[in-house]
Amino acid sequence: KHTNKHTNKHTNKHTTTKKKTACARDKKKRMKTTTNVRNRTSNRTAVSKNYKLQLPKWHLFMLFMVLAFAGFQFYWEETLKTYFDNFSFMTSPEKKARQKICFIQSVFGKPSHKSLDKPFNATPLQTENPDFEFFYFTNMPQLETPGWIRILMPDEDFAPIQSHIVMSRLPKFLAWKIHAPIQEECRVVIYFDGFYRPTANRTRFDHLASMIEQSKFGLVQDPHPQGGTLTTEFQRILRWEKDTKAHVDASLDWLRSRPDWNNTANLYWNAFIAYDPSSVHYQTASEFFWERYRKELDSWRDQPLWAYSLHHFGFNDLTVKKDPLNKYFAQDLERKGVHAYAGDVAPSVQEMVTQCKPITKEEKEEITKEIKDYEKSPKFKAKQNEVMGTAKIAAHHAAIVQYLKAKVLQPNWNILELGCAAGSMLNFVQQLYEENPESLGTHGDLVGVELVTGWVKFAQEYFPSNGNKIHVFEGDVTEFSLPEPYRKTYDFVMLNDVMEHIQKT
Repeated sequence: KHTNKHTNKHTNKHTTTKKKTACARDKKKRMKTTTNVRNRTSNRTAVSKNYKLQLPKWHLFMLFMVLAFAGFQFYWEETLKTYFDNFSFMTSPEKKARQKICFIQSVFGKPSHKSLDKPFNATPLQTENPDFEFFYFTNMPQLETPGWIRILMPDEDFAPIQSHIVMSRLPKFLAWKIHAPIQEECRVVIYFDGFYRPTANRTRFDHLASMIEQSKFGLVQDPHPQGGTLTTEFQRILRWEKDTKAHVDASLDWLRSRPDWNNTANLYWNAFIAYDPSSVHYQTASEFFWERYRKELDSWRDQPLWAYSLHHFGFNDLTVKKDPLNKYFAQDLERKGVHAYAGDVAPSVQEMVTQCKPITKEEKEEITKEIKDYEKSPKFKAKQNEVMGTAKIAAHHAAIVQYLKAKVLQPNWNILELGCAAGSMLNFVQQLYEENPESLGTHGDLVGVELVTGWVKFAQEYFPSNGNKIHVFEGDVTEFSLPEPYRKTYDFVMLNDVMEHIQKT
């Protein structure tokens, strides 16, 4: 009994110890689990509170990769692609052979003709940039063309074409076709008028070449600086006597007969034309243009027909607004000839007076629109600034003022200016009288007539408010009568920068 009791007691004690140990282990496990759950809950709460300020590392990595790729793509387009394009192992065999940037000019005429632009010396540019090539197309073997490859094209090669102006347009638009090395060696061809010269560096021209190669049509041009419609351009041609009315009428008749005629087709500035000589789009448009132009049935001026040719084949978005072509060049007016296309002999004053006809209603509407567009240009404001003295007097105006003082003006003269703009020249004349009373005495009436409404309003407000005795009236000088008391005989009449704007017929 004692033994059984001892054994049972020992067994019960051992069983109780095991139970306590198991309970303690279970309690510890539950406490650990509870702590982990509490910690995870706390972490989620912390992340939730700061979610807008923190991103997981993989999100940051993806954002970095997207930004890096965008930056590289921009830098590639702007710089690296042009750089790597110069390495032969990066280019196709065809492009490998065409690495030159080719400049062309086209001047045809007689050596004694005063209208010819003289070629600039291209030797320094060609020496500094071996990948630049200069091609000069002409019919004059004795013409000096330093630094240029002269392509001689005698008049006989153009038969039956008679006009040197028409002859010059063949290389201007189709140099890619008539001279094989241009097609074989030139990445791009850049035509520019004779009195300009390139001023941009090699890097900029490389960038321009890349833009042309990547463009849809393989052509870049600036918009016409004066804008307007095709009929507006024809009116300017007549007003500036760049061609005959018969030629202009023939052009308009043909264009209006075309099924896709559009008077508002984009006008471009043909002083600069930059194209890819391998572009099928450009080749097609230029051949279409020449097929009509060479017949000598239309206007000698190429802007309207070229604008229609591009419209006919769906060309658009040819301009680069942030980097226009004209910014790659500078004028060199000392080499500029006196361009006169309407005839070798200018009409006499008597002929102009007897042949002048009133303009039509449609032409008046076009002129009104042209004036409104002009009033938005910097040139419009510049004339007003010259009157107010906030801008320096133009050099040719200064020369005229000095000539009037030394050779022309007399005491008590009544002076009329036709096309007086904002009145700057009349203002300078008045100052001459005021500053030289001993030699010039006083003046009579100073009267001006002007077509641009904005200038007339300015003059009518500015001069009376400043005590000036200058009277400006709005009107067309070809059909305008002065009101009383200014309808009188004048001692001196001025037309400064005006005659070239008066339409002959």
